[in-house]
Amino acid sequence: MKGGISLNGVFLVGKLVQQPELRTTSTGLKLANLILDVNRNFRNQNGELEVERFSCTIWRAVAETVIDTCKAGDIIIVRGRLQANNYLAKDESQKFNVEIIAENVSIVR
Repeated sequence: MKGGISLNGVFLVGKLVQQPELRTTSTGLKLANLILDVNRNFRNQNGELEVERFSCTIWRAVAETVIDTCKAGDIIIVRGRLQANNYLAKDESQKFNVEIIAENVSIVR
């Protein structure tokens, strides 16, 4: 957006589903993906909180810190941003998805 105000931020608080694994790109950057279960803010017709599952990508030192300090089952806070990706599928149709890029991760103790 040219010349305007823009804000792109997301906060998630939830349970780490599985232990993330550290990977290295071909250019040497460290990254990991974490999967987070987050309760919705309301109850369904049965009075139960439903859970949404989110995948977050973490990079560099944040990824290494998460690998060293977090374990499956931990309640964590993810602060990050949304990143839109557009691509052309094999059938020539335009596709798009959104991923969460985690910029900060904290464990709730």
